[in-house]
Amino acid sequence: GMLSSAAAEGAYVRRRGALFLMGWGQANVPGSQSAVTLDRYGTSLHRPLILPFAASIVSLMVVMSAARTAGTLTVQVYIEGAASGLEAVIDGDNPLTVEETAAAGEYPFDAGEQVTLRITTSGWTPTSADVHAFVEVSAT
Repeated sequence: GMLSSAAAEGAYVRRRGALFLMGWGQANVPGSQSAVTLDRYGTSLHRPLILPFAASIVSLMVVMSAARTAGTLTVQVYIEGAASGLEAVIDGDNPLTVEETAAAGEYPFDAGEQVTLRITTSGWTPTSADVHAFVEVSAT
């Protein structure tokens, strides 16, 4: 189900002094797709993360509801419509969870810029699995 706007606004916690933001996902991940923008809180309305201050992405986490049995699943961070270079891959080495971390300032964005998460799969199974993605941001 979709969170209320009040719940959505409150759905973050602080970890290691940074903002931990959640809500991106895709149900029943297709076996093959390319750079599909993930919805947030079950709606396209929340797709982009837009903050009123400059910050940088310091962590990208991807968690599956069921472990990978074949193929690859990649989630990439895009800033203002361009791939930032930060990505997390679910594969044979990381079949259920993965976290990619970066130094503060390595993947920066300005106040008002749109940050989106995009998913690509190739030969992915099981298609009954759901993907959940999270980012951690640090103010710059």
